[in-house]
Amino acid sequence: SGKFRTAAAKTDPSTVEVMPYYPDIPIIRQEIAHHYDCVRQTDEEVGDVLKALTEDGVLDNTVVFFWTDHGMRLYRHKQWVYDEGVRVPLVVAGPGVKRGTARDDLVSGIDITVSTLAVAGVERPAWMEGRNIFATDYTPRNYVVSARDRCDYTIDRVRAVTTPRYQYIRNFLTDRAFMQPQYRDGRPYIEEPRRLFKEGKLNAAQAAVWSETRTPEELYDLQNDPHEIRNLVDDPAYASELKRHREFLSDWIKNTDDKGQYPESATSLRGVLKRWGRKCVNPEYDTVR
Repeated sequence: SGKFRTAAAKTDPSTVEVMPYYPDIPIIRQEIAHHYDCVRQTDEEVGDVLKALTEDGVLDNTVVFFWTDHGMRLYRHKQWVYDEGVRVPLVVAGPGVKRGTARDDLVSGIDITVSTLAVAGVERPAWMEGRNIFATDYTPRNYVVSARDRCDYTIDRVRAVTTPRYQYIRNFLTDRAFMQPQYRDGRPYIEEPRRLFKEGKLNAAQAAVWSETRTPEELYDLQNDPHEIRNLVDDPAYASELKRHREFLSDWIKNTDDKGQYPESATSLRGVLKRWGRKCVNPEYDTVR
């Protein structure tokens, strides 16, 4: 329709559920409520798009793919590879797609492009790693890999392997704080929890992200611990799962030639430094400063 709404506040912050890794304080409740309001606004805007397709007489000949970017803008969601940051909705509707059905197999974001090409009758190029999720010979994925590298000026390297029940996270830069200098700094939903941490008012689950260092590996049982606050890496009962997920990641890094294993080029770092200036505090910038 060409019109954009401004999300109206309709969700009562007092009614939302606060995740156990956040302190239950007003600003966090406001952010969660704001997220729900944004979801509602998005739903309304999707309705506008479908209405326009109907008015143009092309809805019955259109396959609609709907997915989102990431979780909330709060820490541990946006830009992070915990389940809350990488598990997003995927809804597909249109000719050839059975109505009212749901699938629970793992889909990677790179599968969406391949699937849309297939819908359009275009064969997948050999260099594309994605899969057509509607192919008659489709083989569900055993795992999906997610990655965090440089976000704006914050340099990091984290990989996650998600299987139907577990999530394994590998932190390669263990000497860096979770909450390194980043674009969120100065915002109330960061500074209020930071203040509470410094005052010793956060419990262990809430304080974890404020650590100055990181454990190399994390393993979570998504079925019994959906918020990922109980790291099972040192639990002997999960040793076989830990080994299996390590091998998944090792194979993926080798097979895809994961570019995160190589330093970012000096040319690229200079460009970031020119854009962000004194905010570039990671040691990698020292070579081009």
